[in-house]
Amino acid sequence: MAFASHAQATFIIDDFSDPIAGGNSAQDLTTGDGGVGDTFDSLTVLGGERDLFVELLDEGFDPASGVRMAVAGSTLTYETGSGGIGRGKLQYDGDDNDADNLDTTGLGSVNLLQSGNAFLLDVLEADLGFSFSIGVWSNGGANSFVKEFDGSGTEVPITRSFAFSDFTGVDFTSVSAIEVIINTKGEEGKTSIDFTIDAIKVPEPATMAMFGLGLMGLGYTRRRKAKIEMNKA
Repeated sequence: MAFASHAQATFIIDDFSDPIAGGNSAQDLTTGDGGVGDTFDSLTVLGGERDLFVELLDEGFDPASGVRMAVAGSTLTYETGSGGIGRGKLQYDGDDNDADNLDTTGLGSVNLLQSGNAFLLDVLEADLGFSFSIGVWSNGGANSFVKEFDGSGTEVPITRSFAFSDFTGVDFTSVSAIEVIINTKGEEGKTSIDFTIDAIKVPEPATMAMFGLGLMGLGYTRRRKAKIEMNKA
């Protein structure tokens, strides 16, 4: 996730560099168990903690694979077994030691508007398509809006912009929680989700905030460095 403005100084929200090897991961192998989560405390992550949560909704043809999300090697990966359906969540809501339930007040009051005016999602490839959302809470959880994106399969990079103005009612001068959901359609979503999302460079002119999630692909197919960052004056 990256936010950018004209300025060059960078404030890192999450560059996925912690942990170095496999210390932050969640895998669910059983349907109906409510899902599996993992939290990771780090001074390099916005709010001091990164929350990962996955839930297996349909085991498909390979029950042993389930659904898994992990941070390692400066990337965030998401994978489901063949024919399987899962759902994933990535939360930035402060140090609450809870990967499932969002603390809508957890970040306190973070001013994103001083650093940009939009999220930008760069999808490198998606063989079967996927649904994806970004949720933002503000003013101590009093206001919120979730923006969804339905992406079709693609073998070439595509870009999707989420302007702050599209998040109706959210005060971006006082953001209190951010949540990303993979496969928002649940059991009605695509099986065997396989997609890759890479962090992107600041465009010219650099007037929008940028959102990029690192590598999230079945089988860890492409190892590119991903960042969640915010440029500010």
